[in-house]
Amino acid sequence: MRDETAVFDAKRSAKSRGRSPARHYTPRGELRHYGRPIEYLTEDEYSALAFEADHPEHRLLMRLMWETGVRISEALALRYGDVYPDGLNIRRGKGDKQRFIPCQAPILGELLRYRETHRKDHIFQRVSTESGALLMLRRYAKRCGITKRVFPHIFRHSFAINFIRQTGNPFALQDIGGWSDMEAVKIYMRLTKEGPREAIGKMSFPIV
Repeated sequence: MRDETAVFDAKRSAKSRGRSPARHYTPRGELRHYGRPIEYLTEDEYSALAFEADHPEHRLLMRLMWETGVRISEALALRYGDVYPDGLNIRRGKGDKQRFIPCQAPILGELLRYRETHRKDHIFQRVSTESGALLMLRRYAKRCGITKRVFPHIFRHSFAINFIRQTGNPFALQDIGGWSDMEAVKIYMRLTKEGPREAIGKMSFPIV
């Protein structure tokens, strides 16, 4: 209510001075989170996309994003030396920040085995740009009849929601995802939280 009043006062003041009121500014982060509902993939939708993949690299890229939540820019920048026995070294994440992402052994093994097929430094060779990844995903989404918007970042949303649902650990999610604060994580938590009735139903109390 306070924000709405401030905007109204600014408009009235500007009008009285004979100038057009300044357009109310909303930070880009807020537009991203609140201007449009966050979309995510179900497991069935992800499986359908992966099944449609024409090339092993396409399937591997989707699997990597689904299982680790890496940004598409981080995935495409991965090099052979960034794959460790227990995770991935993201050298330059958002804001040029470095972080380590713990991973399960199967996806790490797939990355190393695929790299052996071309023996080049960068793991991903056929998909090298974010626009190329977007076109690839749109093509597969159309094939399997997914009508929602499918784009690389939807895998990051999906990972975050799955992580909260399966682990209930928002602080670990913040570290893995590389968010500087908890604001984005809180949004995922709101999307996954149970209703009061379901939450109470899971509680147990001693019989006295």
